[in-house]
Amino acid sequence: MYRNEQEDEIEQFFREKEGGLPKEEPKPQGVVVPDQAVPFHPRSFEDGPQQQIMPERNLGYSDSSQRRDYYEQLREEAEHIERENNCREYSKRYMQMFIILIANVFFNIIGLILSRIGANDAQFRKDTFVFTIVLAIGSVMCYALFGLVLVMLSHFNMDFRPAGMFFVLSGICQAVARVIPGNTLYFFITIAQSVFAVLYVLKFASAASSSFDKVALYMSSAWETFRKVYMYVYIATAAATILTFMPVFGLIMIYALLALAFVAIGLEIWQILLLLRSSVIMKQYTSVVVAKGN
Repeated sequence: MYRNEQEDEIEQFFREKEGGLPKEEPKPQGVVVPDQAVPFHPRSFEDGPQQQIMPERNLGYSDSSQRRDYYEQLREEAEHIERENNCREYSKRYMQMFIILIANVFFNIIGLILSRIGANDAQFRKDTFVFTIVLAIGSVMCYALFGLVLVMLSHFNMDFRPAGMFFVLSGICQAVARVIPGNTLYFFITIAQSVFAVLYVLKFASAASSSFDKVALYMSSAWETFRKVYMYVYIATAAATILTFMPVFGLIMIYALLALAFVAIGLEIWQILLLLRSSVIMKQYTSVVVAKGN
């Protein structure tokens, strides 16, 4: 049997040499050999389940940051538009108050001259009584218009509302003091007018100062300085008025009151100039904001 198997192997060897049969190679047991018709290469793994593995996603930081920047830009643009509208409104109202104060100064100067002349001349006071009443009414109307403008600004700052009320009350007291003769009632009305004037300045200057917080800090400081100086002057005026009733300081305080009266006139001029400058600065700031937006 062994001899026959050996002859079969020899015969198979010669057949393979002649090309009659393909050479058979032994196959390892338990290993699956891929089909030769489909070539095997590593890229074939990418066509399988491994292709479903997605790369790591961005955790959304860039999208969130872009969204936050976008909302921040919208907020800044809205603030610019609001500030522009506010400045335009302030500029218009400050100019209106400037014009009203100029007209009021005109009425006050003429009324003061007539009252001083009439204090020493009863006949002159009777002759000009009707004209004095007209001037007083005109002055009260100026005070009322000024107070109305302040009330219209109260949606920006609530201090404008009481400032307008105090200004109107001060004007009423001043108009009544011009009409009545100089007596005890005149003295108390004058004191009341001074108190209302001080309260008006404290409220109005504070509100005007805050209106420039994000616009022009130097104007905010100017209104604050005006408020402090005005308060000091009227405190000094009140103290000098009280000291005039003392025997020692009476004559000295009369001259002090005269000097303080000129200082008070200077304060009124300062207020008018501050209103004019405030209107101009607000208008300029509006132009700057428009230029930036373009």
